[in-house]
Amino acid sequence: MICSRPEWHFKSMLSRVGCRINCTRQVMQIDDEVAWNDVYHVLCDGFRDIRERYRERLDSHWPEKRQIIELTLTSGGLFIVAVTLLQFIGDRACGNPRKLLDICLQSLRSSGVCAAANPFHTLDILYQQILSNVPDDALPIVLDILMVHLASQFMWFLPQIAAFLQLDRGAFFHALEGLHFVLATTPAGPDDAGSEIYPQRLWFLHQSFHDFLLNPSRSSRFCLKNAQSTFAFRALWWARRYEELYALPKGSICTFSYYG
Repeated sequence: MICSRPEWHFKSMLSRVGCRINCTRQVMQIDDEVAWNDVYHVLCDGFRDIRERYRERLDSHWPEKRQIIELTLTSGGLFIVAVTLLQFIGDRACGNPRKLLDICLQSLRSSGVCAAANPFHTLDILYQQILSNVPDDALPIVLDILMVHLASQFMWFLPQIAAFLQLDRGAFFHALEGLHFVLATTPAGPDDAGSEIYPQRLWFLHQSFHDFLLNPSRSSRFCLKNAQSTFAFRALWWARRYEELYALPKGSICTFSYYG
């Protein structure tokens, strides 16, 4: 059984002459009673773990069953929604699950967008809440980091991104605080050039966050396409700097691609 998006390498392989394959197509519904029941159990297990972690602050009846049901029904049957909600509510840096649960519920209730029009509607609300928690002075830096990460097609190491944006180590990692619900760092593989110098890369915990950032109808003011001019300015600055360092004719470097 093959379950996948229409990735180019799969399409190429299956389109070859002589490649015989018998297949059937079955539409898997995610927003139904079975999916809701599974998500409900995921939430119950997750909240049980959070209660254990904060047993001195939370009673055995937290959260109320109606709150779990409300989160379940707004999840759209998506496990990633349940998992991301639990990560947000159980954030160790905040250490206040009761407050974070209230924030989640208030955000979900205040949105008037029809969830049926966007299966990731609930997740988008949570992504917006996470980015809204970023301090105003750090938000432009966060968006720049995400922009460069996408523009490099996920290939640059953390120090390369920081150098491109002229950020020191402290400012770079300070900007990323609070984004561990959606971002993680991974060590470079053994075949990565320069892995001894640049040991880590950024990666998104779920593809939906990548899609969210590039879709203005979903991410609104957090859309990375709004930062295109800032990125273009920095790209131009580095192009000129490169020309000066290597004594190249002005304007000889003119191709900086924008991802998306």
